Amino acid sequence: MSWIESLAQHLTGHQPLGPLWLFRTLFGAACLIKCLVEIQRGFLSAYQPTTWLYFRLRVMYPDRHRKLPGKSAYIAAHGLRLSAAVCLTAGYLPQLSAAVLALVFLAETRIYFRFHVNYFLLLSASLVFAPPMPTLIEAATHLRGGPDAVWAHLQLASGPRLSLTLIAITTTALYTGSAWRKMSRVFLDGTVVWSQLSYTHAQQPFRHHFDGWYPRRLPALLDQVRPGHPAWRITMGLVVLLEATLPFLLLWPQTRPAAITLGLAMHTGFVLLSPLTLLPFGIATTAAYLAFPVIGLAG
Repeated sequence: MSWIESLAQHLTGHQPLGPLWLFRTLFGAACLIKCLVEIQRGFLSAYQPTTWLYFRLRVMYPDRHRKLPGKSAYIAAHGLRLSAAVCLTAGYLPQLSAAVLALVFLAETRIYFRFHVNYFLLLSASLVFAPPMPTLIEAATHLRGGPDAVWAHLQLASGPRLSLTLIAITTTALYTGSAWRKMSRVFLDGTVVWSQLSYTHAQQPFRHHFDGWYPRRLPALLDQVRPGHPAWRITMGLVVLLEATLPFLLLWPQTRPAAITLGLAMHTGFVLLSPLTLLPFGIATTAAYLAFPVIGLAG
């Protein structure tokens, strides 16, 4: 059997539900953290007739004025998403919860235009097709036997790989698309990241919800290591290379441990630069590594 046939078999066959159950739990937690962060930042009051966000949508889509959500619908959508995130994490009504999350994220793409929201939308839609799995409480009843007992309990059942396949394809598209967008001089020489770090650090005293972790020596470091410096070129080149190859490195048992380690390190670095904003995204993305099939180089 060739590796292409092996990959096709892995993508279309059945598999133990442990990886999908763990992804569902972690993704639900990521959605829950995202909801709580946005509530803490005052998102519930950010969309009403007196705000720029509310006005901007009506300027951009004047022909869809009646179809755009009002203040009450916006707040209700946040409440629905929070409830669905809790249910998905706990494993109660998971398909319905995933569908609600997908619909709310779909509506959110019309308001905030963030590619992270599109990723969460596709992951939520993937879980709509997940087979029945134990709830978090049911899995917790096996904790007395240790992690091995819990995992063995989850591995007893198997189901179609459709959800896992959709998650793997979505994550592959995310990484390869991101690498392609970063293949430009202004990113590879460090201009984009350098400018963002400089601006964000300068705005720190004026931001009501500052989201960043920066060492005190950052201004001096940015002054010494300016765009075009070899350190920037090497770092940015490695980021692009890792994003372009990581989904494929996750497929092989020989390279999978290194791929997981490098992916976790990369997203940890992203989270340190913007903890609250990127923590949910980092959890969801690294949890998606569980969806990738492990195939041999030959059958």
